[in-house]
Amino acid sequence: MTRFGIILPSGGRSGPALEAQSLADAARSVWAFDAIGRGFLLADPLTALSVAATVTRHIELGTGGLQVPLRNPVELAQRVLTTHLVSGGRLRLGVGARSTTADFEHIPQPAP
Repeated sequence: MTRFGIILPSGGRSGPALEAQSLADAARSVWAFDAIGRGFLLADPLTALSVAATVTRHIELGTGGLQVPLRNPVELAQRVLTTHLVSGGRLRLGVGARSTTADFEHIPQPAP
């Protein structure tokens, strides 16, 4: 069976925000992506999906390439757990083991 999903507007170059009813009518899944140094800002994918979870009941919610190396592991684990709980277990966690040089240039370096 073919299933269709949509990408959440992220505040970057993706256009206007979706309303709750358009989410419910549009798809069976909603996806948010992660990037930091691409020349435009994106909304935090886990925050965006948590918000989407509060206005939907059955739609799957997923990250398309959450950039794990760019994040503090403890903070990321807590944010993933929170999104999982808020969504009632509907989170589909897609992760990336690498990122671009531009992304790494935009994160703080650890203190020596």
